[in-house]
Amino acid sequence: MSAEHSPLPADLDAERAILSSVLLEPKIFPELEVRSEDFHHPAHGTIWRGFQSLRAGGKAIDLVTITGHLADSNQLGNIGGPSYLAGLQTFISTALNAQGYADTVRIKSRTRQAISTTERALRDLYAPGADIGSVLGGAIAQLSPIRAEYSESRGNSLTFRSVSEILGMTFSDSDLYLSNGYLQKGGSLAIAGSGGIGKSRLVMQLAICSAAGIEFLGWPTRGNPKWLFLQTENGNRRLHHDLTKMTKSLGAKEIALLDRKIVFHTLENSHDVLIRPSSDKAHNRLADAITRHDPDVVVFDVLRDFAIGDLNSDDGMSQTLDAIGQLARHGRSDRSVVIVHHARTGKVAAAGAFGIDRANFARNSKALLGWARAVLNIAPLSEDDPELIGIASGKNNDFREIDPLALRLNPDRMLYVPDRTVDVAAKVAALSETGKKASSVTSDAVVEIVASVHPSGISRTELSRRVMEKGCGRSKSYDLIADAETQKRIKFSGKMGGFLSAQKSNDFSLNES
Repeated sequence: MSAEHSPLPADLDAERAILSSVLLEPKIFPELEVRSEDFHHPAHGTIWRGFQSLRAGGKAIDLVTITGHLADSNQLGNIGGPSYLAGLQTFISTALNAQGYADTVRIKSRTRQAISTTERALRDLYAPGADIGSVLGGAIAQLSPIRAEYSESRGNSLTFRSVSEILGMTFSDSDLYLSNGYLQKGGSLAIAGSGGIGKSRLVMQLAICSAAGIEFLGWPTRGNPKWLFLQTENGNRRLHHDLTKMTKSLGAKEIALLDRKIVFHTLENSHDVLIRPSSDKAHNRLADAITRHDPDVVVFDVLRDFAIGDLNSDDGMSQTLDAIGQLARHGRSDRSVVIVHHARTGKVAAAGAFGIDRANFARNSKALLGWARAVLNIAPLSEDDPELIGIASGKNNDFREIDPLALRLNPDRMLYVPDRTVDVAAKVAALSETGKKASSVTSDAVVEIVASVHPSGISRTELSRRVMEKGCGRSKSYDLIADAETQKRIKFSGKMGGFLSAQKSNDFSLNES
């Protein structure tokens, strides 16, 4: 039989089985990464959309609720009536194979998409004067994501492309939520700064600007993405204060737009502060929130409160970033992730946010840089002017890095405005100079850090990094470590692979065998 007369690939039994699985075990619904358009039978797509609506409305999914929902929306007759739904509930006896049914439904859907795309390309090629390159390039661009989704459905997360495939790709600026590339669809942005510098407020301003389609700090925004803030730093009083001022010039129409585009997790009960994804209950609450609100951008503010293990260790930081990345992109690989993270403190560190060592401004920046596509550093520019801060690039993998920019807070609006009259380089130089003169870090800081991790030990490199966070340079940190070691207040143990506290050790002459 020719392809022209063949029925489109579909597995209606797998479609019925996945619907039956959800009716048997509703809690698995968020884990099944299936879209309503993946169903070939129109009735099955309608039922799936009904499940989605029930869940979005916070209602239970069962035979009674889905029947009532479809009846209320005048769709019950279109899907075969109550008897069809009742038959679905008993179609299978267990939901154990739900993921397998979901894989089958997705694969058949991707196959139909590929057939539709190639048939359209064939029709275009038959047209008189067809531009072969344009037709094939467009087909490749449409088939590439289909192939990627198909590979993922088959359990093969690795994607490979030839030179010609890459050359044939086309890209749209609509994927850039920020025109300079620091925030793009599916990307990851880290915003680093010391406590109280205004990181949360700046991200709120970015969300409002991008949702409304207006410039942020002079940078055009695109895409009008929907934002979900998962945050633990700000209570409702602080959010109310800042948002009242930020939106004071907006009318009812603009506020209604922001209501659709921005959602804040608030701190109102005990569950709201227990959201570390290392806990199964907290992980499920976070996953449920992301699935229910279906944002384009997920903000984690601050990273510390979503940590799995010690963020000062590469392993703890990597586990944390992997966990929140998987959470944010559950069901949608094109979600963007923004993390708000603490940076080193002190004048020397603030100056370093703008200099040649700017990539090391954030705490545990080595692991962070390996994960984030872009990093923005936020640091003070003046001791005497708390409303003046600077923003600089930590990295930007895919685009040109921005030049450092001075920002001044408008306290009446709680918005940051670029101040191009400020000589950023001069301010940074002044911070660096006064920071070096004022540095009062001593070997006592070294001893305190080693004692805080005893008896696990701490490597020389990690110890140096933590000492630098106290407000001194790299060379000075190693001098202080050497002083503490000479004074026999700390001791390097080859057995432990790091420094141990002499004061906390019962046997300072550790057995190194």
